Amino acid sequence: MAHAAELYLKATVLKIDPAFNVLRLGHKIDDIIKKVQELEPSLLTSYNLRPAIYEKYMKGQLVTFEQSADPDYEEYIKNQEMYWVSKFLLDLKYLGTIHNHFLKPLGFS
Repeated sequence: MAHAAELYLKATVLKIDPAFNVLRLGHKIDDIIKKVQELEPSLLTSYNLRPAIYEKYMKGQLVTFEQSADPDYEEYIKNQEMYWVSKFLLDLKYLGTIHNHFLKPLGFS
C-alpha cells in the first residue's frame, strides 16, 4: 500500500505538471502531498500531515482519555493510514536491505 500511495501521488503531480521531475521528490509522502497541494490547492485538502502527531501518537504508547480530546488525535484517527504509510514507506519498500530504519532484526516464519 505504501508504494502504491507514493506512485499514485507522483502520478498526480505528473498529471498536473508533466514537465516536473518527480524523482526530485524522493520517497517522502508528506513532501509529495505538499507538492500536489502546491500545484493544485483543491486536491487533498484534508491531508496536512502534522509532525507533532508522529511524536504524540506513533510511538506505541497508549492514548489517555485526556489525549483523546486533543484535535491532533482526531486528525491522527481520521488519517492514520497515511501517517503510518508516510512514516514507514522506506522500511516497507526496502525491507531486508540496508535502507530500512528498523532498530531490531526481523524474522519471518
